[in-house]
Amino acid sequence: MDSAKISDWMQVVGIFALVASLVFVGILWAMSTYTFIVTFRSVPEKADSNLGIFGKVKRRLHRSWYWVISIVFLGTTAAAIYFTYSVISIWARDYSV
Repeated sequence: MDSAKISDWMQVVGIFALVASLVFVGILWAMSTYTFIVTFRSVPEKADSNLGIFGKVKRRLHRSWYWVISIVFLGTTAAAIYFTYSVISIWARDYSV
């Protein structure tokens, strides 16, 4: 194989990797948005004074699950921002004029 064919092949692989990265970043953003919309539709209210001890514990455990989901959501958002920045910087470096 001569160097021109290798160069052409590497360019095709690079374009394929860029498109795959864009799809991956798009899926991350879609998952983050879907998780946010579905999960935080109805967050339980804080425990009232008229609830018993077990009712209060149950309500607090239920609300703590929303805290865990929000931390995961924030982590996914941070990862999506990082990957978006990486893909855009690679694209700008390789295909800028």
